[in-house]
Amino acid sequence: MEGVCVHEPLVCPSDPCSRTECVESKGCMNTPLCNDTNLCTLDVCSPTGQCSFEYLCDSGDPCTVDLCDPLVGCSSAPRSCSDSNSGSVDSCVVTTT
Repeated sequence: MEGVCVHEPLVCPSDPCSRTECVESKGCMNTPLCNDTNLCTLDVCSPTGQCSFEYLCDSGDPCTVDLCDPLVGCSSAPRSCSDSNSGSVDSCVVTTT
């Protein structure tokens, strides 16, 4: 009896939401197709490969201004309520109507 080396090509699994390739030194590598590189969105891929990008920057606080820096992500800043009158105390109050 004799041992024989066999070198079969690696078959990488595929899915509609990523590009799959075989990299010789690393094996199967998946690159997401739905990636807008914006840290303020949630990248979503449907089972049929359709991309959508959901905006994430909503703190839910009406007394803040929601901001987005696509490279850093979401942040919030206090809403300015200044009436430019030094005789008043300015603040944001959440009300329900």
